[in-house]
Amino acid sequence: MSALLSVRLRAGGWRYGILVFTLAVFAVYIASPVIQSGDSRLVIYEADNLVTHGTRNLASFGAIVDGWPCYRQGSQVISRYPYGTTLFDIPFQSVAVSVTKLLGSSAVKNLKTVQPRPLEKTLASAITALAAGAIVLVGLEIFGQLAPALVLGAIFAVGSALWSTASRGLWQQGPMALLYALSIWAFLRGRRRESPAHIALMGLLLGGAYVVRPTAAGVIGTTGLVLLFTWRRALIWFIPAVLLPVVPSTIYNLITYHSIGIPVYGENVINGIQPHVLTYIAGMMISPARGLLVYSPFVIFALVGLWIRRRELNGMDLIALVAVIGYWLVFADTTEWDAGAAYGPRYLTDILPFCAYLVAPVIGVLFIPLRRWRAPTAATAVVLSLAVGWGVFVNARGSLSWATQLWNSTPVWINPNSPRLWSWSDPPFFRTGHYTFADLYPSAIPAVTPQQLCIYN
Repeated sequence: MSALLSVRLRAGGWRYGILVFTLAVFAVYIASPVIQSGDSRLVIYEADNLVTHGTRNLASFGAIVDGWPCYRQGSQVISRYPYGTTLFDIPFQSVAVSVTKLLGSSAVKNLKTVQPRPLEKTLASAITALAAGAIVLVGLEIFGQLAPALVLGAIFAVGSALWSTASRGLWQQGPMALLYALSIWAFLRGRRRESPAHIALMGLLLGGAYVVRPTAAGVIGTTGLVLLFTWRRALIWFIPAVLLPVVPSTIYNLITYHSIGIPVYGENVINGIQPHVLTYIAGMMISPARGLLVYSPFVIFALVGLWIRRRELNGMDLIALVAVIGYWLVFADTTEWDAGAAYGPRYLTDILPFCAYLVAPVIGVLFIPLRRWRAPTAATAVVLSLAVGWGVFVNARGSLSWATQLWNSTPVWINPNSPRLWSWSDPPFFRTGHYTFADLYPSAIPAVTPQQLCIYN
């Protein structure tokens, strides 16, 4: 093991390190029992329909998709969320279908009668494990050494919402984390090698992220400005690469929804600044139910990382900082800042790769020889270890205990102004009880849900 941890960027040995790491993370994710199948529940249906029939129309599946968050246009029923996550899922789902066929079964059998929730968790676990592996890749680009890169990846793999949210269901957060992590790597590699082709790759990745979740527009715009003022030659490569996935998506939206964007992204956004925005801004950081600093307190070390790198700040520092602050403020100014029936800071899960990048210098400092440690270094190591330990604890609770998921609906359903979001006497991670899958998902065919979940045209 010591030989593995000492591998540097030579002879391709680091690839085996990332592969072993990613498989280990996938094993942890897949072994964790909790499943969060909420707004994501139609992804597998759409993927199956696109592969077999070439359409997003889910009407043929009948009652099992009726009433879930969808968009109805005449006889058509499609998910009311962007198709990016579905496209992202198709290769993973195709592998699962092929493997199960070899075993004499089918991963997508009985879709009309049984919600494929275990399959959803498996696919989400695979995507999110790759996101964790991509964070290691970012670490390798920063450190040039495998050991600190693995530590950085491990912290974010099991000490953040990558474990307790992104890997629990086919939310948009898993693909977003993977695409953002790879885009950071592409930017860093492009700058180090003066390679515009890597910036083009970054543009393609960010364009894909926009198709998954339009909030990527802010990251795209910031990256474009950074390139405009620091590397205009690369900007010529970046813009067409971004447009490659964005233009078809925009055309599709115009044809389907008669607007540039998806309707659901307009209904929860407040025009102007809402009255409680300051409370919500605080909530997204320190609420015992949704606060990023409560569920992943080690991200505060991003500030320390910026201070360490203060004399050599680069474009990625600005992009990462704007991404983190932008997501925080934008989602705080919505009608559902609490992300509904979620666990922890789901809306901020997307930006974990940027947090990882900002925290990386702190990890690097701790990997200097012990004989060179001073009191501040030792204190940093202790505080960071405690913060990471707490992060692992709360995210393990969300991944291993079904009781934490029932917190959203028991004793009553929460809402964005619910006092329980601020109650330290009953936070989600301290919920206990002998609950199982059946307590959260009591029936195979769901009862018809309120039709307001659908948008009609």
